[in-house]
Amino acid sequence: MYSFLYSTGNVPRLGISVLSDYADVIRLSSCEIKKTNKFNKELKFFLDAFFNTKRIAVCDMEYKLLFNSDKDSIYFDLLSAKDGVPDRLLLIRMDSVVYNKVIVPQSFFGQVVSKPCNCIRGPVVFFKKAPPEANNDGCILVKEFTEPSDLPTMNCAKAIITEIGGILSHAAIVSRELNIPCIVGVKKITKLVKEGDEVELNLETGEIKLLEHKN
Repeated sequence: MYSFLYSTGNVPRLGISVLSDYADVIRLSSCEIKKTNKFNKELKFFLDAFFNTKRIAVCDMEYKLLFNSDKDSIYFDLLSAKDGVPDRLLLIRMDSVVYNKVIVPQSFFGQVVSKPCNCIRGPVVFFKKAPPEANNDGCILVKEFTEPSDLPTMNCAKAIITEIGGILSHAAIVSRELNIPCIVGVKKITKLVKEGDEVELNLETGEIKLLEHKN
């Protein structure tokens, strides 16, 4: 399909190509990521031609996960992350064999600020309001940071992970008061995991391991 489109002149040439080994992996040159309608259209062309699912993993050439995105927002996510990504990128379907075999399991690290136990695991949630059935045996709350309005949700969480914060952050103080595990300062964690993913927190090392990815 790709060869046919390319031979007929219907394939864009702005640093975007399909990896020869996998039809569900798109290779992209980060220097071509520009705020132009042309680049947006060409990226959309490739995604519509080869990706039939919405969730996309953005990785470097060694298949290290940089962040996750949706097909509808990938253009804007790439623009905002342009200065912090390598020269060559891979866009990988998150329901593909490549993602499940090569990308998962994945580990992330942060600062342990509350350690009532050595290890804990559970599903990730991003809920903003605590559901009625939520309880302390439930899910692991993942947020960019927490604030006083999050207290009802935090009280129903099994553990807390935030992108921003330190030992005196709101998440750290409240988690110690609630006696639940908390790891802070995990960069881009809200983009690296999605709701329903199974994660394991190592409160000895600050490691967060992605055990199972939900498509």
